Amino acid sequence: MFHRRLQILLCFIPLPVVAFLLSELTAGRQNCNIALGAESAGSITFSRDVAPIFFKNCAICHRPGQVAPMSLLTYSDARPWARSIKEKVLDRTMPPWHADPAYGKFRNDRRLSKDDIDTIVAWVDGGAPEGNPKNLPPPPGFTEGWKIGKPDVVLTMPVKFDVPAQGVLDYKYFRLPTHFTEDRWVRAAEVRVGSPAVVHHVIVFVENPHSNPGASQDAGLESLTGVAPGEEPVILPDGVGMLVRAGSVLVFQIHYTPSGVAQSDQTSVGMIFSKKPVVKAAMGGAAINSDFAIPPGDPRYEVRSSYEVDADCHITSLMPHMHVRGRDFQYRLVYPDGSSRIILSVPRYDFNWQTRYQFAESVAAPKGSRIDCVAHFNNSSDNKANPDPARLVRWGPQTWDEMMIGFIEFTLDHQRLQPSEQPVSGPESSKQSVQHGSGDKSAERKPAAVLPTIEQILDKYIHAMGGRQAVQAPTSRFMRGTISAPSIGADGTVEIYAKAPNKELTEIQSGILGSSRTGFNGTTAWEEENDEARDLAVYPRREADFYLPLKLREVYPRIELKGKEKIRNCEAYVLEAPRGGNPRRWYFDTNTGLLIRTENRDSGGALRRREDYEDYRAVDGIQVPFTTHWLDEDGIEIIIKFTEVKNNVPIDDSKFEKPVPKTA
Repeated sequence: MFHRRLQILLCFIPLPVVAFLLSELTAGRQNCNIALGAESAGSITFSRDVAPIFFKNCAICHRPGQVAPMSLLTYSDARPWARSIKEKVLDRTMPPWHADPAYGKFRNDRRLSKDDIDTIVAWVDGGAPEGNPKNLPPPPGFTEGWKIGKPDVVLTMPVKFDVPAQGVLDYKYFRLPTHFTEDRWVRAAEVRVGSPAVVHHVIVFVENPHSNPGASQDAGLESLTGVAPGEEPVILPDGVGMLVRAGSVLVFQIHYTPSGVAQSDQTSVGMIFSKKPVVKAAMGGAAINSDFAIPPGDPRYEVRSSYEVDADCHITSLMPHMHVRGRDFQYRLVYPDGSSRIILSVPRYDFNWQTRYQFAESVAAPKGSRIDCVAHFNNSSDNKANPDPARLVRWGPQTWDEMMIGFIEFTLDHQRLQPSEQPVSGPESSKQSVQHGSGDKSAERKPAAVLPTIEQILDKYIHAMGGRQAVQAPTSRFMRGTISAPSIGADGTVEIYAKAPNKELTEIQSGILGSSRTGFNGTTAWEEENDEARDLAVYPRREADFYLPLKLREVYPRIELKGKEKIRNCEAYVLEAPRGGNPRRWYFDTNTGLLIRTENRDSGGALRRREDYEDYRAVDGIQVPFTTHWLDEDGIEIIIKFTEVKNNVPIDDSKFEKPVPKTA
């Protein structure tokens, strides 16, 4: 019977632990006697010495119901894993922490001290004795299901979402009214996933019904909180808060990954409100590069991105984000005088631990600074997590695609909120603190009339263009027309070639403006003037996506609704997305749903380029603007009038390549 129990036990224990147990049995009962024997003055025991370390550093994950594979709350829980625990703490695999200690100090640093590691090693080497159970400290207190503690309010998806057993799902979006009747400062927020087996990540956004252009900074972070593999909930220091205005709606972005078994998910978010005065609003930005193509087999492909600092601020935390090919990630703060320093280095990035690195002391970044991020990807067969080393990898939402985002959280130096700006910070009334969707009808009050959701605006846009099927049908497009600049008396012709997925070429012939060609082959952008070609470092590569109208939410994941504006005697909904500190805006006619204007602005709000779209006509069932008015930062207006638009024309890929220099 004993041997049968041993066989069953060994089936569920990692090989290093198996080896350790067998060695103990072979050596006899000596270690067993030590483990069960009386506690000596110099011995290291679980109850007196090791349990306090586990309770402080490990129990947040190593307890029943959490992500760790085993609990470490009791001696019987921990003893079978003693040898493996020693190995993991010696090589610093556990607790998981991936920042290079040479750069920055972080208040959520999970590393064990040398003394703690030495204690655990001595305990295991001494036979892992329990010691006197009376010396065991009280177990750490946790609110069931929540790492932030008991939330003041919990909002839950009103209905369950059924996740199929197989297939690939696009990101799903769910709207939850907060029913807040007063503005709230949130100190901590946490996502509680309903079905962890099928939820890859969740991001909770705040949709402010009273937002208007220029008011985004008053609204704090664009996202409230989120959960991804290894990501911890948002817990802010005293004096800093995230503002959720009265009547706001939370939008859950959820990435579902079928697991082979059909399941249902009903995810929640919990919030704790600030009980102390808030003097700084938590702000957020990101250094993003979505224009990369990682070659097959490349073990160290480099991608860079930057974020411009447009006001004196203090950086509070950083969070690098890549997928399974991510190798390393580094943030460098470049000051206005050109000097720089590394503020975070993650030499061994681990997709399973999406850590938000919170500075012990915030880092000052004066206006005019720049945050440069550099990441490397391992697309070779040496990367055991690589799903396909033979694939050319681009930006995409799925795990087998890649992303390169350097998230940045900060506070503004000039901001100091006055008592009159403080919203109520206590818990909601009992009617508002219930879990929405739990059956309590008192929580189903309708908020005041609000703007449509981003999804509704974009869906109406696609419908106005002719519908998703019509927009998806073409794979190439040719456009020909005239171009003029009335203020300088210039005119000429223009031809535009575009091909899926993201190739484009613009050719201009003009007496005054001269001749030029600008192309993008999907990876490299170039410009040719007077038979001289050069690479373009700055190019709107996202805009080259042939099916961009269908993918705005995907290509610009941080897009938000800013309100309504009057454009050319009609009202338009305004959407805005940050682009490394330079926002891009889209204006959609509230009546027709069509796109009537786009704008690029710098970090200070100054206009860089505006495009107005008019004279929509149907081409193969797709509405196409036949007139475009450009206005650049110098105030020069350029008018393009198309006379010919054709879909599905044959275009050779070589047309988009940079011209080869002519030889003499």
